[in-house]
Amino acid sequence: MEFIEGEDLFDVITKVVSFSADNTRFLVSQILLMMEHMHNHRIIYRDLKPENLMMGGDGYLTLVDMGTAKKLKI
Repeated sequence: MEFIEGEDLFDVITKVVSFSADNTRFLVSQILLMMEHMHNHRIIYRDLKPENLMMGGDGYLTLVDMGTAKKLKI
């Protein structure tokens, strides 16, 4: 597993009073692209929550904790 320098999205949300509309769109679009990529590979990610999204110093999110993910056989 690679080291991700930064903190989880839950900690970021609790520290930031409010996100700008542009920052919100950026974060949500990243999450949607992650889920689309997983579903295109027939993987169901079943534990989506802010604690499982790590934000790096560059502002990009990384999905972690694949323990409950499920690969479809169909």
